Amino acid sequence: MSDAVKGPYINHPIVIVKNLTITVLVLAIIAFGMVSDGGSYMIAVGMVALIALLAFFIVMFWKTTSIEFGGQDFTVRRNFISRKTKVVPYYRVASVNITRNIFDRIAGTETLSFNVNSSVNAATPEACFSFKKELADEIRDYVYSRTFHTGSEVDRDEEHESVVSFTPAQVVVHSIISQPTWQIVWAGIFLAIAVVSIFMNSSGGLMVGILMFAVQEVIPVVSVLLRYFGFRMYRDEDTICLQYGALHNYRTEFDVAKINAIRLRRPLLARMMHRSCLEAEVVGIDATSTATPMLCLLMPDAEAEALIKKVLPEFDCKIPEVSPPKAAWKTMLCQAVVFDAILVTVAAWPCWTIWHMDMMEGVGDVLMAMIRAAPVVLTILTAAYAFWRGWRSYLLRRIGLGEDKMVMRNGLLDREWVMIQYDRIQISKISGDLISRHFGVSHCTVCLLSTTGSKSIKSGYFPTEYLEEVPAIVQARIDDGRYDPEKNPI
Repeated sequence: MSDAVKGPYINHPIVIVKNLTITVLVLAIIAFGMVSDGGSYMIAVGMVALIALLAFFIVMFWKTTSIEFGGQDFTVRRNFISRKTKVVPYYRVASVNITRNIFDRIAGTETLSFNVNSSVNAATPEACFSFKKELADEIRDYVYSRTFHTGSEVDRDEEHESVVSFTPAQVVVHSIISQPTWQIVWAGIFLAIAVVSIFMNSSGGLMVGILMFAVQEVIPVVSVLLRYFGFRMYRDEDTICLQYGALHNYRTEFDVAKINAIRLRRPLLARMMHRSCLEAEVVGIDATSTATPMLCLLMPDAEAEALIKKVLPEFDCKIPEVSPPKAAWKTMLCQAVVFDAILVTVAAWPCWTIWHMDMMEGVGDVLMAMIRAAPVVLTILTAAYAFWRGWRSYLLRRIGLGEDKMVMRNGLLDREWVMIQYDRIQISKISGDLISRHFGVSHCTVCLLSTTGSKSIKSGYFPTEYLEEVPAIVQARIDDGRYDPEKNPI
């Protein structure tokens, strides 16, 4: 890009069309509902006036918002109603992401999202502008030429073969079984409520059950399906490139050096099918969602582990892991006893009251017995879960400290294996309560920057002296020069 064409630039007019279309659709639905409920047709006239007013604001915001690229930074100006100027140095830019929605496809444009290294604003782009594809690619290359990141040429994406490939059926399976287990459990409960409501002729219960089932299961599954359809991932030298999206195409890339941690995630249903997905904690690369960047969808465990060796050899290292000591189980056993004592104390009166309640009119003997027993059964299950949770945590959690990285194994139903670079740890905390301190064990919580801002990863109970090595190693790497600021610009 020459000096003569550095800007200022404003958004392509398709942005007006997009914002105005969304506005008209939302207000039309509201107006239709109000008129259908007996409202005056003057409401519709008012909505038309409101649309005209909002259209004026949309056009003025489009006309007065610009971006200009200098030699060391870019400047975003907004001069409607109030004046606002934002200057972003190029060295703070983490990535320039490309998205293409339906409107972009119609107009032949691309939306550029400029993300920066930030723990506060990592998930939200500093600026989003839509340009014709040629100009968008030119701007992107210009910005990358002034950062430490060289980028990968967009026009050459098809020349790179994706390291992983997934059929539409595999994407559908991933969208279903990758959901958190408790979310699926709640969805099943609401679905059961809807089914029972059908037999009880309860239209209210049916509508609530169906609505909550859609919120808990249908919408998340469809969202993931549309998001990761056509998933592609490849590595070009030191750059990882991700592409996916059905209706909304998304493309991002990042240097391998900017990966703070990697995660093998195994939700319960996926684990039953021996499948894992690989994620990376990278700051400022996701312009469309708060989700952690996915390097591969659910695939057989062995293939997911092999993918680390192939795509991220920098993280292919064996770190010995240690199990929690017996003191950890004693700690969690005592905690479960205390929790159950409080639970029984709180639940005793409601259980007694409901158990001795009178028969309700129109309720059969069997259903009434179920209503009376429900609080007692729920209390017993909750009390048992406290012991089960402690025992499974004792058996499953692991931690390992290596030379420049550490690993953790966490999770009971949905499990994960995380490898963290010491040099990317922002804060490390060793904590414990009265019971754990008595037995000489503690938790270690490490905080690092991620796509969604600050991410905390917490270990199980391990000897306090062992966990205190984590902050000691981080500080030692800074003191003796092993921590390289140029390789850790975040």
